[in-house]
Amino acid sequence: MADFTEMRLSDFFELGQGVPNLELVVKAYNINKGRNASMIQRSPNLSGYSELIAEVKKNMETMDKDAAIAAAIKTCIERGILVYFLEKHGSEVLNMFDEEWNLETALEVEKEEGIEIGVEKVFSLWESGMSLADVKQKIAMDKAKKKHFRLTGTHSLS
Repeated sequence: MADFTEMRLSDFFELGQGVPNLELVVKAYNINKGRNASMIQRSPNLSGYSELIAEVKKNMETMDKDAAIAAAIKTCIERGILVYFLEKHGSEVLNMFDEEWNLETALEVEKEEGIEIGVEKVFSLWESGMSLADVKQKIAMDKAKKKHFRLTGTHSLS
């Protein structure tokens, strides 16, 4: 795969009338090790994922698939790559390589992880002595800051 590919939804369907009324264009970036390095370096998670996949591919030259994945997970943890995620979800990672990944499963996993993170954050703030009203206000402010950053690319709300 090239470093970057632009895919159009209409490419996957026969168009009886020529030009579609609505078009979805997706930009797909190759994040395999050695590709799009400047983009990958900006995200520790992308960088870690790229390293994990490279390690799996390397291991598969001499091991069966399950052993290659398990060894890659172990190696990444030892190297300090995606440690928290792999220690917490290593068995899920192993299973995801074996199962066909679908959007529904991905969204469900993401939702569950988000709920877990949110609950941990609320309890941590509350246990540190904040009132529930202050916790609610802080979470609302953090949410607003994240939304602002996604929309503008800047951290300041002013």
